[in-house]
Amino acid sequence: MRPAPSIGRSLGVVVLLLVLTAACARPTIEHLAEFATAAPGQEGGLERPDPVWVTSDHWAQEALGPAFSDVKVVDGVAIYEVVQEGRVSVVGVEGATGEVLYRLPTDPAGRLRGVTSEVFASAEAGVFVRRFVAEINGDYLVRLSGHKVRTGELLWTSRGSGTAGDPFACGPHLCLRGDLEQVSRSLSDGELVGSMKSGTGRVYTRTNDGFMLLGGGSLSGATRNGFEVSWVIPFSEIAEELGYEIPEGEAGWGVVLDAKDRYGAIYYETEELVHWIGFDRAAGRLTWTETIEGSRCFWSDETVDFIVECEEEADGSYSISDRSIIDGSSQWSTDVGPSEWVFVSHRDGLLQVDTEEAITYLDPYEGTSSPAPPLFFCSTGGSWPEIEWWWETEPTSYSYRAVDHPVYCNEEWRGLGLAELVDLHPEGFRSVTQEAGDGWFVGVDFDGVLVGVRTDS
Repeated sequence: MRPAPSIGRSLGVVVLLLVLTAACARPTIEHLAEFATAAPGQEGGLERPDPVWVTSDHWAQEALGPAFSDVKVVDGVAIYEVVQEGRVSVVGVEGATGEVLYRLPTDPAGRLRGVTSEVFASAEAGVFVRRFVAEINGDYLVRLSGHKVRTGELLWTSRGSGTAGDPFACGPHLCLRGDLEQVSRSLSDGELVGSMKSGTGRVYTRTNDGFMLLGGGSLSGATRNGFEVSWVIPFSEIAEELGYEIPEGEAGWGVVLDAKDRYGAIYYETEELVHWIGFDRAAGRLTWTETIEGSRCFWSDETVDFIVECEEEADGSYSISDRSIIDGSSQWSTDVGPSEWVFVSHRDGLLQVDTEEAITYLDPYEGTSSPAPPLFFCSTGGSWPEIEWWWETEPTSYSYRAVDHPVYCNEEWRGLGLAELVDLHPEGFRSVTQEAGDGWFVGVDFDGVLVGVRTDS
């Protein structure tokens, strides 16, 4: 059954599902991997195209350096983090002109996590939040500050215990997940709304109203904004339903939630098996279980309507199918011939399947296939900037992975910049940019530079 139109093709969720195996058969794919990790200014396997500006106006903020975080566009202002000379800053850029409105120094959270940070911005409140994190005698302390989106003006500050995650919206408030505590704060003044302690060794999954906790021998959920545990499903119950003994600890676990945030599925992965456990998050009960053989070729930490699975057969071929998060049912399945690797991504409302033989597109709701267009998603670009941690006895730099930048290629596997995509692949262009008003779109080009383009349409 096709999902309701409101959560169908308009998902707008970019989900990279996974590249199977470390080695790629085609030299061009190896070059893509080299390109994706090349530092700014270095040439990877993809030829960087000369700018072809076919629109009525454009700008590029190369002076700010490569983007470190994702970009949020609120009230026509693009807000994101950059790294320059080892220091991190939150920058606000006018989307219609490229003018830098403000630049505020900050530092990333969780230096040992090595993951891309995320800027939180609320269009309703007209506020964005930045973080300072310090390690003092082995304890992490975090300071949050709220600022006006248009001017960067400071509205409030708050202090608390250390954090392991990014701020996000839970209900009308701002939530932050930490190593030992989750907290909710008011966007208007930063005051504490709710908090919840938890033991170590847990995986926290953010939801639209709070948190889910996975680990410590159970799966549990928290109530809206009160942060009191509302239900608990012990691993013993999960093991009984699954017929498989569930080990404790974080390794191998993952969680996906449906787009309406009512149902979810957790999975535990071993070298040969993937165990799925579906649950009703509102009622706190298990709904279905399933085990598939072979390596998985899906990945999602976003809200999605269904899971996409790739089950490897004995002859090296793959069976690709959908699975409902609500009840575990499958509506379609299709086979992919033997290949050394399969790459699946969700872009433009289609599943892109890339083998060593061909690139095809699948309708994610029916499983029907069609040839890939002349332009297709081919990789993600990124860099590993060095960030100084100045409060240490001797200043030390740590490498972090900057935000991944989606890259589209033509039939010759040449990466295309945002400007080229405007005319050559308008739908692809809109999937990697955000509207900034008056016909302007803002996005991060594959070399990490923030670019604004005003389209003729």
